[in-house]
Amino acid sequence: MQKTNNVLRAKWRSWYGKEEFQLPLHESWRITRAAMRGAPTLSDAELRARLDTPLDSPPLHELARGKENACIAIDDLTRPTETFRVLPLLLDTLNAAGISDERILVLVSLGTHRPLHRDDLLKKVGGAVLRRVRIYNHNPYLNLKNVGVTTYGTPVLINRHFADAALKLSIGLVAPHSYAGFSAGGKIVLPGLASWETVLSNHKPASKILSGQVGQIEGNTRRAEIDEAAKLAGLDYSINLVSNEDGETAWLTCGEVTAAWRAAATRAAEIYATQAPVGADIGIFNAFPKDTELLQALNALTPWNPGAGRRDIVREGGSIVIITAASEGHGWLGLNNPGAPLHQRRDRHPVYQAMLQNRNLFFFSPNLAPIDLLDHYPPQVRTFAEWEQLRSVLEEYHSQNTAVAFFPCGPLQLCSADLK
Repeated sequence: MQKTNNVLRAKWRSWYGKEEFQLPLHESWRITRAAMRGAPTLSDAELRARLDTPLDSPPLHELARGKENACIAIDDLTRPTETFRVLPLLLDTLNAAGISDERILVLVSLGTHRPLHRDDLLKKVGGAVLRRVRIYNHNPYLNLKNVGVTTYGTPVLINRHFADAALKLSIGLVAPHSYAGFSAGGKIVLPGLASWETVLSNHKPASKILSGQVGQIEGNTRRAEIDEAAKLAGLDYSINLVSNEDGETAWLTCGEVTAAWRAAATRAAEIYATQAPVGADIGIFNAFPKDTELLQALNALTPWNPGAGRRDIVREGGSIVIITAASEGHGWLGLNNPGAPLHQRRDRHPVYQAMLQNRNLFFFSPNLAPIDLLDHYPPQVRTFAEWEQLRSVLEEYHSQNTAVAFFPCGPLQLCSADLK
């Protein structure tokens, strides 16, 4: 394989030794690096200043004063949230307001994802926090409390520890979501702390008739139900982080749940905005910073939104390449695994069907084997552990005069033309 100056560079291996990859392509190929607008990483001083500026809420130390205990909900390793930077500051604030570490519980809002173990928690919250407070994984099958029914008819059963806490807080990452618009805010409760029946009821519209789209803030009924469930659960105070291309915190809002989330989502749309090319012969989508497992990998296609009625990023007959470290291999999504109610082949899923139709699909990952794809993709979809092998296949499919669109952090990127 001849040497080339056409090299793709971006971060990968979120939570597993984050580093830069360098992947060469044919010298004659025309590469467009479609990066998001981005923003610099907040310094520790800037992070503290943002935490001291709540929206539509008294300061946290005032909310905490006189409370018997507190429960803090956090997300898992499928999100690059820098909880390890924020959580120690929250604990110190609660301590100063009179809530000791022994009366603080941290809950990992898993929805139906896998539980976190000690090594995972060391990454997510840090060793010092592990030695200070109790940390439990949410269980969607046990220890649940019914807090009401949404106006959309979903019964809201949530984690009893959270429901019974005197003060309820959350930390989450605002990332584009296929029907909730963006994650974080009330989504830490639904689906994060909900029963599997509640999660299923809320997720069903995502696989039938969508009532919300990626990046949509206004008029999104799925998001409205999520926010309503958070209010039924009594979520008092929400902290929302926005990431940058390096998977680091570029913005933070906190305060009343809906106000803080909307402000963070608005800022996220600005940071994640991407001028997306159209009609490329090859689209290469990096799944960082949500590249821990295969089942999250198609989040890399987030900047491509066929539902918006625009031209396709990759032409029909072209090739799609998904880059994912998949450090945890196949992964686990409880309601989407084979035999579960929401399982369906990815090329038949309404979010991805139009993108994958009449195009070649390839994965590049050192931690996946062809057998990992079997239950989720048609047999012609291939995965490669060695980049040079995949590059050779791409060169067989495409001529020297080939246009390549490269998205360095696909799960966070939003096409500027889709943002309202």
